[in-house]
Amino acid sequence: MTKTLARTLVLALLAGTLCAVLPSPAAAARSDAKKLDRMIDKGRKDLSKERYEKALDRFTAADRLAGGSSPEALAGLADAYLGLERYQEAIDSGDRLLKVATDDRQRSKAQNLIALAYFDRARADQMDLRTKRLNERDLSKDTEEEARQRDELHRRADAVQQEFLAAADAFRRVIELTGGKYSVSWENYAEALYQGNRYGAALKVLDQLEAKLPDGAELSEHAARLRSCVEVLAPSDESPVYDLSNLPDGPELAPPRRVYSPTPQYTDVARMNRLQGVVIVQGVITKKGDYICVEVLQGLPLGLTESALETLRTWKFEPATLDGKPVTARYVLTTNFKLQ
Repeated sequence: MTKTLARTLVLALLAGTLCAVLPSPAAAARSDAKKLDRMIDKGRKDLSKERYEKALDRFTAADRLAGGSSPEALAGLADAYLGLERYQEAIDSGDRLLKVATDDRQRSKAQNLIALAYFDRARADQMDLRTKRLNERDLSKDTEEEARQRDELHRRADAVQQEFLAAADAFRRVIELTGGKYSVSWENYAEALYQGNRYGAALKVLDQLEAKLPDGAELSEHAARLRSCVEVLAPSDESPVYDLSNLPDGPELAPPRRVYSPTPQYTDVARMNRLQGVVIVQGVITKKGDYICVEVLQGLPLGLTESALETLRTWKFEPATLDGKPVTARYVLTTNFKLQ
């Protein structure tokens, strides 16, 4: 055997050995697919146990492995970012999911994640803004700096309203993509419209939901309470709901006055644990003096928040007035639970 022939034989044998050792492209693709599925399954388990950092790491790796083309990895990313309250990144992941989605189920998932991110971010900003506005009464218009601070608070309030309306628009798209068969989507849509001060629109959505319910079925407790709220507020789409509780009194504005205000009661378990603290709520005082649309700004455990809500909803007021005429007003109430 010549050297040339021997070398050719060796190279041929090596090539055959390499072909036997190296996986084919199809086999490599199957291996990557299995690895991707394992990452996604583990990420979902982390999400179910609220281990959002771990879930984020797994879905980030899965997204990288899939080259940004896996709807499941992108949905998991958005869910993990939501859990970590990284709202813009959740919105961005939802937008990426929309681009690679191949069916309406995936598109509705993306829109729902985007809607929740907008809504949760608006809610967080709203709570922060309300805390700051509780101190707004200390800001007069005497100095340029105080006026600037007030203008900034009002600008932020407008931004929060637009965030809620962006959430409402995304929830509306979820309803379109799913054929409107999920009641929770309608409730979310109505809630976002309500928070965005679109009371008449929220009422129409709840009317549509009620019309779609099977015979004998009723709105959920949350939807029924929301409806009773927006039924009163719907006319205020043309006339404002004043935020008198957070504004300094002016000569033309008179705040509400309590005429019936029983004290919320301690629960037995809270008294046994000697729990003390403050529950802060915000609601709307109607022109008739009813306290409706009550939301918790700061709560307490062991049933004290629920006790406060149950009692405060029974309070009656003389309504706020503008130039002597009753107006609808938002009002913050504080209940102090203190053991004697």
